[in-house]
Amino acid sequence: MKDIYLLDDPISALDASVRKKIIENLIMRKLAGKTRILVTHAIDFVRHADVLIIMDKGRIVAQGSFDEVRHHESYKNLIKINKLG
Repeated sequence: MKDIYLLDDPISALDASVRKKIIENLIMRKLAGKTRILVTHAIDFVRHADVLIIMDKGRIVAQGSFDEVRHHESYKNLIKINKLG
């Protein structure tokens, strides 16, 4: 059976440089080849995901690859809210 890791917003209290190290070194390298489900409000690393699911008020409003989701209005709103654009 494949290992599955459910990560419920583990980077929320971290500053940007530490968050980047955790994402790159742990989630992307150490857990490579494993199924990783990351639930987060931090959207600065979503382009690394195979599948994105954007929810609003408990409902799925967009899902797909980064290239599919980044054109969706809900993703554009998240970029504005987080001042990443």
